Amino acid sequence: ERGLDDALVQTGARGGDVVFLDPRSGELLALASRQAAGGAAPRASTFTDPFEPGSTAKLFTAAALLMRKRVDSTDAVFGEGGVWHMPVTRSGRTRRITDTHASRGNLTLAQAIQVSSNIAMAKFSSRLTPEEQYETLRDFGFGTPTGAEFPSESRGRLARPDRWQPMYTRASTAMGYEFGVTPVQLAAAYGAIANDGVLLWPTLVREVRSPSGEVLYRHRPEPVRRVVTPEVAARLRDFLRGAVGQGGTGGGAQLANYTVLGKTGTAIRFENGRYVPGSYTASFAA
Repeated sequence: ERGLDDALVQTGARGGDVVFLDPRSGELLALASRQAAGGAAPRASTFTDPFEPGSTAKLFTAAALLMRKRVDSTDAVFGEGGVWHMPVTRSGRTRRITDTHASRGNLTLAQAIQVSSNIAMAKFSSRLTPEEQYETLRDFGFGTPTGAEFPSESRGRLARPDRWQPMYTRASTAMGYEFGVTPVQLAAAYGAIANDGVLLWPTLVREVRSPSGEVLYRHRPEPVRRVVTPEVAARLRDFLRGAVGQGGTGGGAQLANYTVLGKTGTAIRFENGRYVPGSYTASFAA
């Protein structure tokens, strides 16, 4: 909580959330939520407030591609020099997609994650159908409550694929837009990657004891489903290692005594029916 307070002061953010989850047990070890003074009443926004995850979601598109063998380690797409006018209609209408870290060459899937290329992920996503993208996101637990013991937990936002604009939404989803996740959902999904591809039910309750100290209930890990194979989970962890390594977008997250595998995310905020340039949700999942 002190660290979160310091971060809000340093960044001038309106609020923030922190979730620590044990990926081997599903136990939610610590949660903290803060909203800026003068706003609504304090709430446990780790459970209740969905946000567009931005580039932290690129890993789930990568998972969908790897599980369906739509890409291998040598496949690459052109980075367009950082600006791409993607065709979205047969009549010639285009959508401008940009990269903060512009690439004038080709990018593999691993490199696209490392430098967080929107252009490369949009191009790779064209190898998937909306149904396949949706199924992967649902398998990772998005669009449904996690089942943790908290009242009024949000299910997030994930439209059914028959409501997608096929070209437009497919690229948006690959970049972490047009769906909403809670911090606990995102932590659980990354926990599945750490847990060799098995998603677990998150829990706030480790055990229940009687007044005399007798253990009446002890939590045991509860698998929800296998989302990806152990081999794919290992490749996704390699992608995360690159994202926080030399040349990656998340190098500042490394700690002195631990090895961090993670992914940064920055999403333009959607407020009052429109995206607001200059207003962002920043995130880091690891």
